Parts: sequence; C-alpha cells; structure tokens
Amino acid sequence: MNMDLILIVESNLKNSRGYKNIMLTSRRVGRVVEKTSGKEALEFLKDVELSNGKLPDMVFVSTTLPDMQCWDFLDTYRKNFGELRDNSIVMLTATSDVKNLIKSAVHPEVQDFLIHPVMDSEVERVMNDFAYHQRYHMHSIQRQAG
Repeated sequence: MNMDLILIVESNLKNSRGYKNIMLTSRRVGRVVEKTSGKEALEFLKDVELSNGKLPDMVFVSTTLPDMQCWDFLDTYRKNFGELRDNSIVMLTATSDVKNLIKSAVHPEVQDFLIHPVMDSEVERVMNDFAYHQRYHMHSIQRQAG
C-alpha cells in the first residue's frame, strides 16, 4: 500500500463506485472516500485536516460538479488547505473539452485528465505514476539532505 487516502469528487455515483473498486482492488490505497459535490468534499477535507492533519494523497475531481466549477474547487482547496501536492489531482470528464484539457495541462497539481469511459488500466496507471513521482521526490530530498 502506497497511499493512505484517495478522495473522489464525482456526482455520478456509478462512475465513482467504479473508480473506488479499481483503487481498492489495486491494493495501493488504504481508504477511498466518495463525495458527490465540491461543497461536500471541502467539508470532508476540513474535517480530515482537523482530526489528523493529513489530507488525501490524491484527489480525483469531475469537471462537472453540481455546485461549482472544478477549477473553483481546486482554488478553494489551495486557499483553505495550502498548496496542493504536485501531480496529486486527476481530472475526470465525459467530454474532451479542449479548454479544460489545456487548463489541466498547465496546472501544476493536475497529473492527468481521464475521459469517460475510463478503463481500469487508466486508473491504475495514474496511481502508479503518482507513486513513482512521490518515490522520486523522496529520493531527491534525501540526496539533497545527505
């Protein structure tokens, strides 16, 4: 297990449950929490931070949240909880909206942009990429300190 917690922010419960099953089956994460709106997710993050100070390792966010734009969610996350970890965000969408694709490509925290229907291997790939990035980052810090 490489990650303690992944948060999925997705209003489509069928999609969310599918992601959760893939993630838990991979055995790379201890816990996966699903929230159906940006507001619910931000409240959950506040509760988690207050209880143990540890935010999710990764956040999978739909581009079509019922209560806010995905980019507003990320900005509020950053404002309330500090800088997001590089490569910790995966955007989820049902369309190949060019504007969102371009915005996610230049957003430093966005690791990937997955378009429905998402294959199991795609979810596993982004989790593996994140784990690799974190290992590489830790080795770099250790070399600098050593």
